[in-house]
Amino acid sequence: MLIGQPPADRQRLPTEAWEPLMLVVRYVSWIGIVACIAALVTFGAMLAYQRVTTSHILEDKTLFRICGCAVLVGSAAAIANRLIV
Repeated sequence: MLIGQPPADRQRLPTEAWEPLMLVVRYVSWIGIVACIAALVTFGAMLAYQRVTTSHILEDKTLFRICGCAVLVGSAAAIANRLIV
């Protein structure tokens, strides 16, 4: 005999509970997007400088890491919404 069982259907959290969380996620998402854009601009400037001076400072992995972080930050709101709701 089970004393406590999970509900048969999925219950939604009240709007008062998850709306502030989503607001925070949206703000963090915007800050992350701005940081990724700044990183891409900085990477582009450093890449241009590297081509002029022929010193190898950057690697291709850096660009892939920045793009991967941009994808994760861009999908953070959707992931959080799916987890919360």
